Amino acid sequence: MVKTEQIVHLEGDEDIHAVRGLIARTQAERLVLVVPRHHPAFRSLVRLKLIARQAHERGVDLALVTRDPDVRELAREIHLATFRSVRAAQKATRWRQPSPDLLVSRHPSSNGRSGVPLAWQRGREAVLARREQIGAPANWVDRFVALGLVLGVLIVLVAGALLLVPAATITLIPAQSELTVPFQFVADLNAEGVFLRQGRIPAQRFSITVEGTAQTATSGRKDVPDKPATGAVVFVNLLPQDVPIPAGTIVRTSAAVPVRFRTTEDAVVPANGRVTVPVEALNPGPTGNVDAFLINQVEGPAATAVRVFNPEPTQGGSVKQVAVVTAADKEQLRTQLSQRLAQEGRAALENQVPEGFTLVPGSVTMEPVTESFDRLVDEQADVLTLLYRLRVSGLIVARDDVLRLARRAIERQVPPDRFLLQEGFRVRLISGQPASEGEVQVSAEVTGVTAARIDGNQVRDLVRGQPVDEAYALLLQRLPLAADPGIELTPSWWSRMPYLPLRITVRVAALPPASGGQP
Repeated sequence: MVKTEQIVHLEGDEDIHAVRGLIARTQAERLVLVVPRHHPAFRSLVRLKLIARQAHERGVDLALVTRDPDVRELAREIHLATFRSVRAAQKATRWRQPSPDLLVSRHPSSNGRSGVPLAWQRGREAVLARREQIGAPANWVDRFVALGLVLGVLIVLVAGALLLVPAATITLIPAQSELTVPFQFVADLNAEGVFLRQGRIPAQRFSITVEGTAQTATSGRKDVPDKPATGAVVFVNLLPQDVPIPAGTIVRTSAAVPVRFRTTEDAVVPANGRVTVPVEALNPGPTGNVDAFLINQVEGPAATAVRVFNPEPTQGGSVKQVAVVTAADKEQLRTQLSQRLAQEGRAALENQVPEGFTLVPGSVTMEPVTESFDRLVDEQADVLTLLYRLRVSGLIVARDDVLRLARRAIERQVPPDRFLLQEGFRVRLISGQPASEGEVQVSAEVTGVTAARIDGNQVRDLVRGQPVDEAYALLLQRLPLAADPGIELTPSWWSRMPYLPLRITVRVAALPPASGGQP
């Protein structure tokens, strides 16, 4: 299974605590730290061990990308993987990691064994190590001196205990206020990592497809043939014998574009005689309305035996008006449906953004995929239907990357007499403007909660030796507090604050933020 990976470009001004805090907050399984030359947090073997130990305790595989020979040499001593480029680190499937033993400074003991520092030892191991360190007295004089020292220490401890019996714990909640700071950053499709100083973070393209149908009444009108013209023709027999004229016999005019009619009844033309037969135009419409004597041609076998003419004009051919599709109908329907799908697509895109990411404002684009009308222009229809598919795309960025930029922006604006709470951040992406291909300049603002700084030593000097009620009043008057202070005395019946500052414990707590949010 491929491990998740995070790339962080250090700026060069981070101290050892900032680097360890960054490692503690990472959510990836592999972390690449891009270290610039002469970075102070990486030029000491002790600091480098602390950094590597933080990664080991967090369960994160750590690799350094640097061209600083001193950093590479120190990393080699503890078997920490180093690379000259981010690409080389990403290609390596496994990184060399230091063993836990290399991350602990060991010192040889008197018995030839190596062990961890005394301050880290516990239980029997600690007792034996301290005995070896102190050593046993060589004779009775040494033992007597040691016993005297022990008794002196005990007397001092008893006297100190009598003096230090009273103890107090003061709980203070400093006054809090919100601080809102505007900031900008660039969402970049081609960025390989987070660049805090330049305000540039990597982006990804995210797309979905939406579709819909819509209908509209057609607005075009045109005349179409309705009823065929009717009339009568006279057949004249040229032969001395009867000639049958079956129903459906075709007669026509002799114009360049002839108008054709058909007989509607069976008839027989007597020898050398004539007969009148009703006719109807083959095609409906006013084209069948012809003047008298214009029908003069017979089609079919009877053409050589008879002649034909219409003694009266044909009439009754008419038109009617019907609805048809126009180009304007198509354009109007396309505009309405595309606008509706654009709104639906934008909402769907925002709802389907992967967990942990946020959509960059000003990066959403629309691209038609399919457009299908069920009717052609000028086609007779009362209703026009359109099927439309639209691809909606936008850039997304990781929320953690935005929060890192926001925290950096707001930390620079915190007044010296206040500190920033770690919770309660709210980031709002206001607008975005495409800067170049694959880049969007984003305007945003971050809101955090700051609290007044309270110096514990100042508090101890203010209340030590004071009666409890007066100490309570002094705290309310002299300190910027959001709530009444809390004072707990041990023993509870004691009426004054301790005289020794070290017996006064000051706890500064913060109220939970009223609300919080992420971009």
